[in-house]
Amino acid sequence: MARNMKKNSIKIYNTYIFDLYGTLLDIKTDENKSELWQYMAGIYAAFGADYTPKELHSAYIELCKEEDIHLRKILKIWHPEIDLKYPEILLERVFARLLVEAKNLHETAARINGNPVKLMSVDDLAQSEWCHMISNTFRIISRERLKCYPNTISTLKALREKGCKLYLLSNAQEIFTRTELEMTGIVSCLDGIYISSDKQIKKPQPEFMEWLLQEYNIDRKSAVMVGNEMMCDMGIAAACGLPGIFLNTFEWTDEKIAEEMKNTGVTTDTIQIVKDGDIKHLLP
Repeated sequence: MARNMKKNSIKIYNTYIFDLYGTLLDIKTDENKSELWQYMAGIYAAFGADYTPKELHSAYIELCKEEDIHLRKILKIWHPEIDLKYPEILLERVFARLLVEAKNLHETAARINGNPVKLMSVDDLAQSEWCHMISNTFRIISRERLKCYPNTISTLKALREKGCKLYLLSNAQEIFTRTELEMTGIVSCLDGIYISSDKQIKKPQPEFMEWLLQEYNIDRKSAVMVGNEMMCDMGIAAACGLPGIFLNTFEWTDEKIAEEMKNTGVTTDTIQIVKDGDIKHLLP
């Protein structure tokens, strides 16, 4: 049975590792709405690539799949000793390829970083200010809601005042997630940030958390993972020998929580459940 953490059951840990979306930030996005792809097609046309909105959406999906397949091959070369099952592509490469590899092109006077568009490589374009702009434009138009949960900032500040170290372990795209961290004021509350696109692997891949633990010399005996997903957050915590705190921000029923726990293999011996999802329960 799912249960809310009680005052006398709460422990203050030395280190907190937080998920972001659905844990600290309340967000809603819709990447399928027609106005998004109409607007994006207009931007690409301004730089010489002609797509209909439907063509651009389809090409985006296909290139995401291609990047995933390619990255899986590269990860086997980079880390042959690790069974890496959860790659995280760089979305800016997809946006760059949509321009460089467009089938229908027209002459344009537009320049990127002072260079004619037709002379830009995928790698150079992916690192350009243009790609930062196009990625954040995509995010802004697809984003329908972005805000901190009511007690996010006050809880993070209170934990820091107690001397706790706070880290982020998020499945996300750095190119626009960093902006959202800054916009919401969360970035100043953190001692370290791990975003999956930077490492090109994501939760629940155990190595993603292990690299964070190693880089910041975190003692797992005094650390906890806080998140709102059972497999990604509680699962990776269990795999790395950390306890977990599950914030039920999606208002799952007790039955749904029990089912997810069973599927993930975690128990109430390894995780605590905040049934109402309010982060304030982390404080005594």
